Amino acid sequence: MRQLKAEEMSLLVFHYSYQNIQITSQRMENTTTYMQGQNI
Repeated sequence: MRQLKAEEMSLLVFHYSYQNIQITSQRMENTTTYMQGQNI
């Protein structure tokens, strides 16, 4: 397996971090919607 260049590594890290942020914000939206539904 060849060594990844620093640029490739940072791109990979950025990509995965970005995905995690999207998943987290989606979960928070779902939780907020759920909590609003409970108040009705």
